[in-house]
Amino acid sequence: FAVTASDASKLFVGAFVEVVKNDYTNTSEGKIASITSTGGSTETVVLEEDLSYTPASTDRVQLIGFVTDTGKPYSANSALP
Repeated sequence: FAVTASDASKLFVGAFVEVVKNDYTNTSEGKIASITSTGGSTETVVLEEDLSYTPASTDRVQLIGFVTDTGKPYSANSALP
């Protein structure tokens, strides 16, 4: 999935994220395998395993861990571009 470059700066390889629809009818989580620049204002995030559904641009990324935190991630509620 794609995120804005500013949101990508909050992510790191190995972080756990949860992707959710605004109404929570779809939720899925995964561990970040890689973050790749697309050369524009977005970055591509690849997870170690596929999400259980295909996220839409209106979905949100939650449970973002921080590089200095080795425990459970914190909720940052970043919107997908």
